[in-house]
Amino acid sequence: MISFDAIPEEKVEAAKAADLKYYHFSDVVEIGKENENIQLEEPTPDTIYMFCYTSGTTGDPKGVMISHRNFVSCVYLADQFAIDLDENDTAISYLPYGHTFEQAIFVFSLFKGFSHGYYSGDPLKLLEDINVLKPTIFCTVPRILNRVYSKIHESIGTKGKFTQWLFNRALESKKYYY
Repeated sequence: MISFDAIPEEKVEAAKAADLKYYHFSDVVEIGKENENIQLEEPTPDTIYMFCYTSGTTGDPKGVMISHRNFVSCVYLADQFAIDLDENDTAISYLPYGHTFEQAIFVFSLFKGFSHGYYSGDPLKLLEDINVLKPTIFCTVPRILNRVYSKIHESIGTKGKFTQWLFNRALESKKYYY
């Protein structure tokens, strides 16, 4: 495990007890300097880029092998669908970096040249972070949309019949004209 922050001794000990190694980022840099002559093997399109573990939102959780070809094709497809983003745009990153979609958005930001900001780390403050960063693109996943949908309908369910009717009428009108 690698940390950018100072590592409390109790966490180092807990890691050791779990048979894990805990490094500060500066340690990783030093180890790299000591091993500069190691020849790295260039990946091929079929080399595994990462193992992605799905949450199971739309089915059973599972581990998936993502190849370099597969990952690069995601970025290529986003570009082919004419997602017109440039240096004037900003995305907010709030998904775990181990999430394939989050990594693809970040690589796409490098490819297209738009800014990529990060939320504070507190999901309860995401709206505040959005207000500060003012992203022009907000990439999301079904789990987040399902939560928003549930919260809206939960809130509307507590209102009077007229408010519920008005909400449903506005929603139907929006869908019709969309």
